[in-house]
Amino acid sequence: MTDEALKTERVHCNSCGRKTNHSLIARRVQQGSEVVDGRHEIDWRTTYAMLECCGCETICLRETFWYSEEPETESVTYYPPQVSRRKPKWADDLSQTAKDLLV
Repeated sequence: MTDEALKTERVHCNSCGRKTNHSLIARRVQQGSEVVDGRHEIDWRTTYAMLECCGCETICLRETFWYSEEPETESVTYYPPQVSRRKPKWADDLSQTAKDLLV
């Protein structure tokens, strides 16, 4: 097992409803560059990390995008998106009319 596969980090878990330790299952990096206006080179890198919650074993994917035009900034997106609040248990007991109002 590689050192990278042993890495854990604290990430929000939708199933647990809070930040928990996650194991890094897999990581892939795609990078490239392109020349703009024939003289400026723009570099970019997208890193995909597959993470597994050490508590409930739920899997999520994190996409981190970086490019040279804003080198201090990374865009991070989680799939599925992180939720701050779970759907209440009683929500399934509502009538269809009430459910339509909540959407």
